[in-house]
Amino acid sequence: MNLNFQITARATAITAILAAVAGIFYSSEASTAVIAGGLIALVNFILSSRALKRIITPRAEPSSAKRLAFISYITRYAALVAVLYIAIKSGVPPIFFLVGLSAVAGAIFLSYKNLLKVTA
Repeated sequence: MNLNFQITARATAITAILAAVAGIFYSSEASTAVIAGGLIALVNFILSSRALKRIITPRAEPSSAKRLAFISYITRYAALVAVLYIAIKSGVPPIFFLVGLSAVAGAIFLSYKNLLKVTA
């Protein structure tokens, strides 16, 4: 199985489980915040992996790869800051939002053994 797909699937499952737990034990606003954070983290992960694949292809010349990397990261993080600002100003519970943002990190942690196989 493709490692990116595996991490994406696990992050989606983690987000769903955390959102359900937040909804059951806290509130629907907490559940929505977890889902919003998880979606933002997942989109950021997918865009990062696509940009990295384009940058490290053998046919890419180094100067254009550096430029592409810089533009990609600046654009993505500017969008992330804007979304975070809007989420915080709209009253999303920040702790649950951060829990959702950590879903991709949890998925990468759970995929550690497969990550070692790919890098070896």
